[in-house]
Amino acid sequence: MKWILILGIPWGSALSVDGVSLTTATFDDQRACEAALDKAKAVRRWKDRATPDGLCVPSASEEKKSS
Repeated sequence: MKWILILGIPWGSALSVDGVSLTTATFDDQRACEAALDKAKAVRRWKDRATPDGLCVPSASEEKKSS
């Protein structure tokens, strides 16, 4: 099953919602997605107090295949 990481970053990206930039990535399994999320949360730019945050969700297209 494919997993999608939805990541909110408090700095620069073309896609912004209420001042938070959003990005996504696709992974082959949940563990890889969660490892990437943990790594992203550990990143903080020296001038920012906020850190990235996000969640991993199963791909909707994969959910339909298994039904």
